[in-house]
Amino acid sequence: MKLEFQETNTKFDWKGTWQRVKKPLLIAFLALVVIVSYMLYAETTGLFPGQLLNRPAVANYLEEKYPDTDFEITFKEFDKVRERYVYLCKTNTGMYLVTSKRFKVREDGYYRDYVCNQELSDQAGQVLEESLLTLWEGIEGSTIVPEVSMAVPNVEGHETTKPEDLLVQYGHTVKLTATITGAAIAYEDYVELAWKIMAHVREMIPDTRVDFIQVFYYRDGDVLQYESHLQGYSLIFSESGFKNAKNSHYYVELTEEHQKSIRWYSVIRVVNFVVIGGTVIGLGTLWIVRRYKKHKKDKGAA
Repeated sequence: MKLEFQETNTKFDWKGTWQRVKKPLLIAFLALVVIVSYMLYAETTGLFPGQLLNRPAVANYLEEKYPDTDFEITFKEFDKVRERYVYLCKTNTGMYLVTSKRFKVREDGYYRDYVCNQELSDQAGQVLEESLLTLWEGIEGSTIVPEVSMAVPNVEGHETTKPEDLLVQYGHTVKLTATITGAAIAYEDYVELAWKIMAHVREMIPDTRVDFIQVFYYRDGDVLQYESHLQGYSLIFSESGFKNAKNSHYYVELTEEHQKSIRWYSVIRVVNFVVIGGTVIGLGTLWIVRRYKKHKKDKGAA
């Protein structure tokens, strides 16, 4: 018996395969874009699941930094001012705050409160407080009170170092709060006052980029009218750059016009995500329906 072999065409149909998969790939891509966009937006604004995304960064940091210490980590809140996730980290020595942003630890409260020498930190901070009080006495029309927090490590030899030298050496850990009390003033006048405060800080520690500076202005004694939250790099701003800095100076006592603008901004932001999400869901549903009809038709024809 003679056997005959028929050659089979094994050429792959790329065009046909692409036609079948291009729509599912497009829908999957759009869905991925929406999901990633939402994740980044949620992480930046403090929405769920931002706290879950940042928690592993805190856990890994503490495990690597303090391998012999057990921490019980609990999410506390989202700090809208500094846009950071705040976690309560409990140990057998107490509870400490650790903050994270963009999946990286930004502030280690355990180090600041437990590892550092609190007495030396207070002494170095007092040097800056007293110096600023002397400078701020020349600013008329307002009462300004400074509050300084520092983190001087508990290192041998620091006990004999002058507080002034510790201030210079660890000035990058300075957290400064300036509380101003005065009569009601316009926003432009407040920003001018905040600039004077910043200039005095720069005069005291000219070569140091502090950690954080915040300014609160209370009118009539107890009504918070304005506030500023400034990162250390603000010390290098020019006067015009400081006064026009974005996301730094805030109205606290909002006018009706400001409240209306905020409401419209919130509505537009929500509508934007609803439209994008609805478009992706609609395209996905349309593809599923068409695939189902095609499958049903092919099955009936068979």
